[in-house]
Amino acid sequence: MHNQEAVDPTTLTSLREAVEKILQQHPAGLSEHQVLTQLRETDHLPLEILSAGSPLALFRLHFILFHVLYQLRDDYWRTARAQLDISPLNIRLLPYVPARAALSERDALRDYYLDLENLQQTGEDEVNDLLSRFWMQLNGGAERESALRTLGLEPNAKLPAIKLRYRQLVMQNHPDRGGDTQQLQELNAAMAWLAQYHKNQVPGS
Repeated sequence: MHNQEAVDPTTLTSLREAVEKILQQHPAGLSEHQVLTQLRETDHLPLEILSAGSPLALFRLHFILFHVLYQLRDDYWRTARAQLDISPLNIRLLPYVPARAALSERDALRDYYLDLENLQQTGEDEVNDLLSRFWMQLNGGAERESALRTLGLEPNAKLPAIKLRYRQLVMQNHPDRGGDTQQLQELNAAMAWLAQYHKNQVPGS
């Protein structure tokens, strides 16, 4: 873990006010990219703590934006003024609905982004690992199906069944039992990929 420079509270306050104004001006909502573009055009990005272009800089910018968004969402709940929906693809203000706000008040993403320690303790290595996991999940469908075919399994196979099938095939193809060494290597490669893929998924996948 690498401790990063703390974010100036004044910068966060100024950024939160700018974000709120932007959202009020766009009732249909904006994507994360569009919000950042609006902030860049109005000179409200905290450029003094960023090194433009690096993965770590982009992560920090994303984190800071979502930090102030969740602060805003909490403020709207406390004052019953509005409901703030937050997602990378659409961030928008909606009419306040008490029951909905109560259900959404606590969630893991909120807790993660509101804790600035998560920003300060995330370094380049951690960001690269997050990106690696993201791309594996994004592009993993075809690779996963190929690995499962190597094991003779259907695309909907779960990890326990994958492990069982792998053990069976390893026993059948082990060179000590007259098996094919190349086939065994292919099985090992497929299982290694699947194990890493499922490690990055939600429990039960």
